[in-house]
Amino acid sequence: MLQVTIELIPDGRKEMATVIGRGYIANVSNLADLSDYACKFEENPWQGRVYGPYLGTLVNWPRNERGAWEIVHEALSQLLSVKSQS
Repeated sequence: MLQVTIELIPDGRKEMATVIGRGYIANVSNLADLSDYACKFEENPWQGRVYGPYLGTLVNWPRNERGAWEIVHEALSQLLSVKSQS
């Protein structure tokens, strides 16, 4: 499973960091060459705005040919495009 954490770091002071978002991407197909992934992205309330959770499945991802940022990008692209169409 991949976990992506987004932190807000006021004035670059890491000791004041606050987690404002998390994403999870979990392989649900026994690590097949073309794998399916359950995806969830959510935000903590920040400045009174709450978005998500965004839930979905990434299907037939070529896990051995692509890197970590590519799967994060694709999962976000698919899940956010579904939301914008709603």
